[in-house]
Amino acid sequence: MIPEEQNKALDAWQTSARYWDKYRVLIAQMFAPLTSGLVEEARIGIGQEVLDIGGGSGEPSLTISCIVGPTGSVMYTDPVVGMVETAQAEAGRRGLTNIHFRKCSADDLPFADRTFDLAVSRLSAMFFVDPATGVREALRVICENGFVSFVVWGPKEANPFFSTITDVIDRFVETFEQFWQLRTEMSETLREKIAGLTPAQIPTIKQAVADAARGYFVSGTMSFPAEALIVSGRKSCV
Repeated sequence: MIPEEQNKALDAWQTSARYWDKYRVLIAQMFAPLTSGLVEEARIGIGQEVLDIGGGSGEPSLTISCIVGPTGSVMYTDPVVGMVETAQAEAGRRGLTNIHFRKCSADDLPFADRTFDLAVSRLSAMFFVDPATGVREALRVICENGFVSFVVWGPKEANPFFSTITDVIDRFVETFEQFWQLRTEMSETLREKIAGLTPAQIPTIKQAVADAARGYFVSGTMSFPAEALIVSGRKSCV
């Protein structure tokens, strides 16, 4: 990614940070299975030193801090100032003192070799500027026999939560209310597309999205199928 594109992406995430904070509780509930799977796969336990790469609005750092307890710690990292600030504020509200915060990119971690017991990343590896370098950096900063575990989304067709609105808007532009608001505010791509619509277009598109998503709302409950992958590896002894 060239610097101009990288800066644009960071600016977009900076704008999105307040929406991730706004929907914090709902997002935590939706992605709880991913966090649980990541914790289990990475073998996270009491007293460990854990690195969270691309921690976003605070998860999984907030959950992990309670698992490792006062004898362990979590180093939260994210390249977006707004995300770091919201995550740090939430940790303060919860009275968590074993989380530390650093603004940094996955491909340039400011930590010495073998600093952490393990490294995790929940739904951020897809946005690494240089994925290969990010993986090498994660392996560099963990101890021998430590785990690196990443959660990433599966294919688009297996995750209609993300594609339902986008697919309809693309067709029109060469509770459901909460879903609509959540998706159109959190996604930079959708915010740009919505901003380019005329006021007359929005109700028509919103109704078309409601029709497309109707099958995922039963008795007032939102239920979307989803597919994510957990990719793990253990650092071998040299």
